[in-house]
Amino acid sequence: MRYFTPELLRRTRSRDEDVAEAASAEWDDRLDDYAEHLKSLRRAMPLQARRAVRRVPSLHDADFLGYLVEKTAPRITLVVRLEGREGEPGPLMVFRYLTATPDSRQNIAAEQADVAMKGDPARHKARILLDEFDQADGNTFTHSVLLSNGRIFRAHFRDMSARRVEPLTVPGSLEEPALAFA
Repeated sequence: MRYFTPELLRRTRSRDEDVAEAASAEWDDRLDDYAEHLKSLRRAMPLQARRAVRRVPSLHDADFLGYLVEKTAPRITLVVRLEGREGEPGPLMVFRYLTATPDSRQNIAAEQADVAMKGDPARHKARILLDEFDQADGNTFTHSVLLSNGRIFRAHFRDMSARRVEPLTVPGSLEEPALAFA
């Protein structure tokens, strides 16, 4: 992550008021810088990716539901629930990435950052603290996602799409609703 680093996020949470205020001012500057970067980056992206980024420019505070890697196609899927309004869940979104190389598993990376929530991370739903897009090379892009449990996922892609999906309840099922494309 280039603009919104785990280290900067950690400083914004500092108990030292001077450190937190300075980090907050730096965060605001980086918001402006990233907005300019994203505006420029969208011009280099394929049409479908530009539409996806314009539709959902940030996943901040979305619930992370998971990544899916397709074995037989060069695709990675990210499933999230966007932040909702008071007392109501937000919409479910599916982001499908056309990966940079045929083996999808080579196009997703994970690492651990030192910004996890207090308490047992397994007891908390992972939320997206921040995410950012970047350009890896001429026609390859990255989408990095920092989760509240400290994990960073990075997808390398050539194109992507975003779709809103609706829960589908299967008659007679007592389990959580399945996902269905809208």
